[in-house]
Formats: sequence, structure tokens, C-alpha cells
Amino acid sequence: MDKLDVGLALKTACGSIWLQRRPLAALSVVPVLLVAVIDLLAWPYVVGLDQILAVAPEAEWQTGIVVVGQMRDALQMAAWTVLELACYRLFLLGPGSDLPGSKMRAIYVSLLAFNIALMMLMNVPSLVVNYAEITGPSPTWQAVSLLIFAAYMFVSIRLVFVFPAISLGNPWDLPQRWAETEGNFWRLLVLFIPAYLLVILLTSLFSARGIQVDGSLALSGGLPVFGALADSVTSWAFLLFATAATAAALAQLTGIRPAGMTGQGPGPTEIASRFD
Repeated sequence: MDKLDVGLALKTACGSIWLQRRPLAALSVVPVLLVAVIDLLAWPYVVGLDQILAVAPEAEWQTGIVVVGQMRDALQMAAWTVLELACYRLFLLGPGSDLPGSKMRAIYVSLLAFNIALMMLMNVPSLVVNYAEITGPSPTWQAVSLLIFAAYMFVSIRLVFVFPAISLGNPWDLPQRWAETEGNFWRLLVLFIPAYLLVILLTSLFSARGIQVDGSLALSGGLPVFGALADSVTSWAFLLFATAATAAALAQLTGIRPAGMTGQGPGPTEIASRFD
């Protein structure tokens, strides 16, 4: 069973981002702005319902904030999936790995469906627990929330290779992807820690300038646009590093030579065959 070299994967990921900095910048502009716009459109309604719930948590409006919040998350997920797909194909196949429009749409839909499935794996149980806490606060529900988060982290990391698999046009094949990360959960978790530290760092920097990064509100001058942009940039930085780190780990554990991470490598057909 292969063991992931975390240091080498981090070095490869950072080097790949620098190597592909120009195409990554060009690919990122539209998704980053689109996510911020979605946040701004949802902001008045979400903040208004937040205020209602703060005063009267039993108000009938509480279902509204859940619906709007979930719609916002799904739309933002759709925007981020465009960038996620482009990043994986860039890192693994290199520039110029375009496919016919119909094929790319099918791959995008498959990747979006998996992203939403993972989001629901976390959100649905969390919403049930949050509602239970509103109706009857208890330390037990806090423990349940931690267990839900731990289970989500474990499943999402063990299935992390599903993302590049779909991006290369392969099926989900969950048992195979699960097997590919066997014995490397903790190493993969350590590999992704810098991405979470990056989020903390950016959040702290924005907070120091009076901007609250929570996806809906900015404190600086009372203008939500700053909070929306800050939240979008923070999520973008996390996605960029996470995709590069995942691609680097995949290269180690499956033996492929990703053209976009080294500047040279096999063609798409060879990568697809080696991946499976």
C-alpha cells in the first residue's frame, strides 16, 4: 500500500499553481465575481430573516432562511464547479485539453451532482440538529454536530479522488476511489491543513480591515459588497490550493505524470488509462 509523501505533494501543488498562474488567473475571474454577485443578491433576504430569528426563533419565517441559504449555496456551488473542473483538467492534462461542448457539459453535470451530494451529506443532518437545538437546546446536540462534521470530513477525504476522476471523464466508481486513498486518510488530512490555514489567515486579514467574512455581511461602511468579495476570494483561494493538492496526491498514489503540474507528461488518453 503506497504512502503519501505529504511534503512532496505540498511542494508539487505550490509549484503547479505558480507554473499555471496565468491560465488560473484567467479562469478565476468570472467564477469569483459570479459567486460574489450571488451572495449580494441573497444578502438582504438572508440578513432580514437572521434578524427575525434572533428576536423570534419560532417564527414561521425560519423555513425561508433555510431555503434561501440552501439556494445560495447551490448556485455558488454551480459557479465554483466550473472553476474546479477547469483546474483539475489544467493540472492533470495541461493547457489545451478542451473537449467537445456536449462532453464537457456531461462532465460538468456529473461533477456538480457529486459536489451537491457531498454538500447535502453535511447540510441535511446539520439542519435537523440546528432545528432541534432551537426547539430544545441540549449539550447532546453539540456532540451530534461534532460527529456529523467528523463523519463528513472522513467521507469527503476518502472520496477526494472522485473529483479528478469525474473531471477526466471517468465514472464516480466510489469503491475504487475509496480504495485509492486506503491507509492515507491522516496524510491527506495533513495535506489539506494549509488550505484551512489559508482560509483562517485571509479571514483574519479581512477582519482586521473591518470586513466580516461570513458570506453575507460586511461591517466596513455597512456595505455588503466588501463582505461578498472577501468571502468569494477566500473560497477561491481554498479551492485553488485544494485542487492542486488533490491532483498532486493523485499523481503520487496512482503513478500518473500530470502534464499541467510538471510542464511535460503523457497525453489525455494515457492519463485516463493509468488513472483507471
